[in-house]
Amino acid sequence: MKDSRRPRSGPLRIFLVGYYGAHNTGDEAIRAAIQGAAGSVGATIDRYATLDARDEDPRAVPTRGRGILRNLRAVRRADRVVLGGGGILKDEGLRLPLELLATALTARILRKPVALVAVGVGPLYSRPGRRLVMAVARLASVRTVRDDASAVELRALGVRRVVVGADPVFVTEAVPDGRPGANPGRRRIVLSLRPWFLKAEDRETRQARLCESVAQGLSRPLADGWDLRLVSLYWPRDDEQSRRFIAAVPGAAAGQCTATTQELDWAALQDEIAAADLVVAMRYHAVAAAAIQGRPVIALAYEPKVRSLAAELGIPAIEVDGPDIGDELRAVVDAVLEGRLDALPDPAAVASLRVRARLAVRLALTGGPGTPPSGEMDAKRPG
Repeated sequence: MKDSRRPRSGPLRIFLVGYYGAHNTGDEAIRAAIQGAAGSVGATIDRYATLDARDEDPRAVPTRGRGILRNLRAVRRADRVVLGGGGILKDEGLRLPLELLATALTARILRKPVALVAVGVGPLYSRPGRRLVMAVARLASVRTVRDDASAVELRALGVRRVVVGADPVFVTEAVPDGRPGANPGRRRIVLSLRPWFLKAEDRETRQARLCESVAQGLSRPLADGWDLRLVSLYWPRDDEQSRRFIAAVPGAAAGQCTATTQELDWAALQDEIAAADLVVAMRYHAVAAAAIQGRPVIALAYEPKVRSLAAELGIPAIEVDGPDIGDELRAVVDAVLEGRLDALPDPAAVASLRVRARLAVRLALTGGPGTPPSGEMDAKRPG
């Protein structure tokens, strides 16, 4: 598709569309990372779509209700419409892929280039969902995904010319640990849990069993007096799961298990994780934060994206659907504590993810790779 905009000076104006404004730490970190990197590639996030109608940022464009007309104006004003990042190409519900398709179609009608920036694809549960995701991807002239599994999903839908990048948060740097901690000198686990088993009829029963199994898996460090800190990345949904977990811990000393009490931004999450001796995480961006901070981490893989990231980082991963998750987690934790298993993310893998994240942002925001700094062209090429 030819780009019909008139030649202009100044940075490229980007309309960024993703799952923003939902009080999800990972998604907001993605937006902040893309905004922070835009200037270095000659672009600016002129407008971004948000679910939060109370967002007072002048760049914020509500996605629903009266915001539809503002979305149209944002598309008309933009030089490029960029969808992502994060796991937006999935069909847990059809509303998000329908909104993405409407935005992409509008952009194409107005002859604006559309790009995917380091998106996650899947899981896909339905035929309508697969068709919507396929349509959105095909409307993009630049398609970057955040992992191999997402590229495989798109290729299975018949979508080609896919570049495997990495999640945009990997362009960010580690945040030094400035938090004194509740009990200085005591070892600490940071735990990230989320509600899951969305499609299961016995969801509540399985959720309770997951909490009990994770508590069982962490029984040794808790018995040894470690502190346990639960972090909520999707507020307040994760907080409900954190409270359920604390209730499932038998005989914990008063104050030994605590939970965050408010929504976290990316810096606050990294600060929590920087103080950890061990991280156990379901949430993708809790694993990513541990990798950036260089902390030992065990992933609880509830979706392919977590499994894929764990494999790339070379860290242990345990399936949340496994029948013996408590025993498996306890065995892995014991092996890590005894030095028989290394849970530190591979620094070379983190460096590679950073390279690929920068490339994905550059491709999506500008349509071309430009001239990358030395060492950046080892990123994965189109599939």
